[in-house]
Amino acid sequence: MRQSLNEIYRYLPLPLMVVFCIISIMVMQVISDLRVEEVSLTFQKYRQEQGSDRTSSLVARFEILQRQSAESETSYLKEGKQMSILSDQYSENQDDRKRYSLLNNVVKSLMNQVASLTGSEIRFSNSDQKKQRLIELAYMNERKRKFNKSIAIYDYLDSDFDNQQKEKAYIYLHRGYCKALIGQRQQAISDLENAARLGKGAEVGSTAKVLKTFTSQIEQRHTEIEKMPLSLEKSIALYKALNYSAAIDSFNQLEKYQKSQILYFYRGRAYEETGQTRNALKDYERVINSGAFTEYARLANRRIYMLGTYYSKNKSLQKVAITTARRNNDNSFIDRSKRIEKALDLSKEEKLANDEKSSRILNEVENSSGKELVDDKNQLKEMTVKLNDRPVVKPVKPRPVKVKPKPKPLVVEPPSIIIPGKK
Repeated sequence: MRQSLNEIYRYLPLPLMVVFCIISIMVMQVISDLRVEEVSLTFQKYRQEQGSDRTSSLVARFEILQRQSAESETSYLKEGKQMSILSDQYSENQDDRKRYSLLNNVVKSLMNQVASLTGSEIRFSNSDQKKQRLIELAYMNERKRKFNKSIAIYDYLDSDFDNQQKEKAYIYLHRGYCKALIGQRQQAISDLENAARLGKGAEVGSTAKVLKTFTSQIEQRHTEIEKMPLSLEKSIALYKALNYSAAIDSFNQLEKYQKSQILYFYRGRAYEETGQTRNALKDYERVINSGAFTEYARLANRRIYMLGTYYSKNKSLQKVAITTARRNNDNSFIDRSKRIEKALDLSKEEKLANDEKSSRILNEVENSSGKELVDDKNQLKEMTVKLNDRPVVKPVKPRPVKVKPKPKPLVVEPPSIIIPGKK
């Protein structure tokens, strides 16, 4: 017995050394990953402080909306380019890493303890990671034009950055942008003024000043348009002035007296620009199914394509729009858009939206704000089925007009006159 124990003790150091080496390698790997995470978090904070592509793009997005009143192929393609650029503006979520998750948490805790004892800054705060994820989720909803959801998240974050002036400027800027586009212009102007004050000297501040000017101009135009009597012209004017909520109300009143392709198309656009995708698709469907494949039906089908391509990865919507376009000789727009789509990358957005941690954090914000933030993923799917079931509408060819031959003029010979006394 003693001999067998001696044999065990003799060979025990070797497996212990192997285990020690494996653990050491894992710890070093975790430390290396944490250093990368530290640099990433620092870079993300720097981008928010100095202004980023998503901040500078706000002015470009506003200008596109103003030019888009023409509703042309060119404006839609410019919109596609802008959305392709913005699709890659998400930061990587370093807390998604699952490798050595238990060991990662232990090492992170030890490093924070050491930082606390030495008086250094704590680098790996769960609170910071949660804030960063919320900022990404707010931006995701902003890109998809779900402005009410973005505003709810920015409201939730507002109090968390009380002592961080530059982060507050970022929140005020983006919240002001969202409020301007849902008709809360006075609140938007207040947020943009705060962003300009807190971000003075940085890109955030200069962007806020420009957006405030745009918003003030919208408010002034709204006052002038409101004086007009209810009409299709007034409703369209409200839409073109970026007063989408007021335009929807005006179109709804007008629908009681008249129904037309132009009304449903522009109301659909107003719904779309305020993030009400389901209502927008219903109106586009009405336009396409209302009869002849007119220019408004063509534009409505293009908007369905835009929604299925640039604002969501909905292949069913995209497919039905392509089929309708091909059957109605609208190939130019689809072909040109296909080239732009090569720069589109929605993988980060999908990962962020479908992540369990994102849903859990959004549920917390929901409970705090009382607003529904988690998407109902069945809504677009249901709408897609209805679009797929619609009849194919072919362009109406003008019928040849039969020209009746003109009747020959009736020649009436004058009656012969007999003069008495003459033969």
